[in-house]
Amino acid sequence: MWLARYLLGAAVAWVLYPVTAALAYLALFVFATITDAGLGGPLAGPVLILAAALLGVALTVAVLLPTVAIGELVARRTRWRWAPVVTLGGFTVALATAAMAWGTVSLVLAALSLIPLVAFATITHGSARAGTLILNRWRRHGDVFHSRSPRPGAIESI
Repeated sequence: MWLARYLLGAAVAWVLYPVTAALAYLALFVFATITDAGLGGPLAGPVLILAAALLGVALTVAVLLPTVAIGELVARRTRWRWAPVVTLGGFTVALATAAMAWGTVSLVLAALSLIPLVAFATITHGSARAGTLILNRWRRHGDVFHSRSPRPGAIESI
């Protein structure tokens, strides 16, 4: 179960890198059109999206997966369920600090990483809690889902 969450989270995070890059390119295109600036070459958009996809693979495998895995390990050992969220928050602070220290390119990479990071954390940690709550509710009520408990003495129809 946990492996499926991690693989789904990694896939969604990876897909969000090129999507975010495409939206950023669209915003730059609109800005350039409004300000009557140069639009760039014909390959600017596709190269930006390809670079974001490659960067997404590298960051997802090298950074996001280990960060959340360490948080999950701490959560299982200490029973502190917010450990994965805290490790991702620490990673986000470190990413923002490094981006501010190293300049504009790093700041753009950090901005591109924010949406996939949140999606990855939500899928790997947040959805597990929601899934557990739903499954526990189904287990309590058997195969039939009841939206509210029946009145005492009432006859249920299935």
